[in-house]
Amino acid sequence: MMTKKINRVVAYVLLLVAVLLIIYSNSRIRQENKRLQDNQTALMKRIQEQTLKDGTHKVEKERLLLARNELEGTNAELERELKLLKIKYSRLKQYQQTSTTAQYIIDTIEIIREDKRDNDTISSVNYVNPYINISAEIQDNRQMHNVNITTYDTITTILSKEYRKKFLFFHWRPYYKVTIHNKNPYSKITNAEYVEIK
Repeated sequence: MMTKKINRVVAYVLLLVAVLLIIYSNSRIRQENKRLQDNQTALMKRIQEQTLKDGTHKVEKERLLLARNELEGTNAELERELKLLKIKYSRLKQYQQTSTTAQYIIDTIEIIREDKRDNDTISSVNYVNPYINISAEIQDNRQMHNVNITTYDTITTILSKEYRKKFLFFHWRPYYKVTIHNKNPYSKITNAEYVEIK
């Protein structure tokens, strides 16, 4: 009689554990499906651009939430950049990349020459490289018209977990380091700030 009660209690406990495991795994599957659905929505939506009242530009894009194994091996450019910046892939917490273009248009530039040579017959100026594009028209060897200067840059922001203290295989006192890298050698990062709100 006592063994039947013990068997019954054990069966109820096992049934309860099985139900809790099913509820937990169902919750995890729902979370994963929601994450994948949000990622698909983010990938399908385009960047939303807006010009503000003061003439500056704003861009909005939904975030992607990826598992480390989904990102690893699929983004060769990120792997090269982490290697260049000497950041371990396992310490990567957040990755953001922004591409910018700046365009400067100047109507007229006066050309002042020391020597008065009239035999120059330059009608336009063009200079192109991966980071800057300059074009202009020259009239009468004295004025440059329609001067167009365009610059291109890609800025990468990487949040990684580092450790202040290391000894052999032991690491302690962790902190988060933000690394910002621009790829245009003609431009310089003058200010950077990263604030995480809890």
